[in-house]
Amino acid sequence: MESFLTALGLLFFLEGFPYAAFPDRMKRWLKEILKLPSGQLQTLGAILMILGLILVYMGRRYGVPR
Repeated sequence: MESFLTALGLLFFLEGFPYAAFPDRMKRWLKEILKLPSGQLQTLGAILMILGLILVYMGRRYGVPR
């Protein structure tokens, strides 16, 4: 449960940081995202999910032992 809460907290921090630090740039970026085709967004999302799973695997497999 500790790892889950740590990961969730890190996710919230990383998701919220750009909005807090660069709100005007984020608004412009989000407008550009709306122009992209759905298939391209879906592909990008799938790639990011796979990369995330690879990072979790590598962290679990090769991370610092306790």
